[in-house]
Amino acid sequence: MCKGVKPEDESYNIDKSYENIRNYIRDNNIKFNEVNRIIKLSTKISNRIMIEKN
Repeated sequence: MCKGVKPEDESYNIDKSYENIRNYIRDNNIKFNEVNRIIKLSTKISNRIMIEKN
């Protein structure tokens, strides 16, 4: 947690970020496969391997 940031503020910011991402995906008609590809490319290789296994 950041100094001076209350937990409820941090939670709000995370929720707002997810909301913005959901809206962007919806507004730009991005398909599941494209979202999946973007997430994998923006993830560390060790985590990517775990994602691929699941």
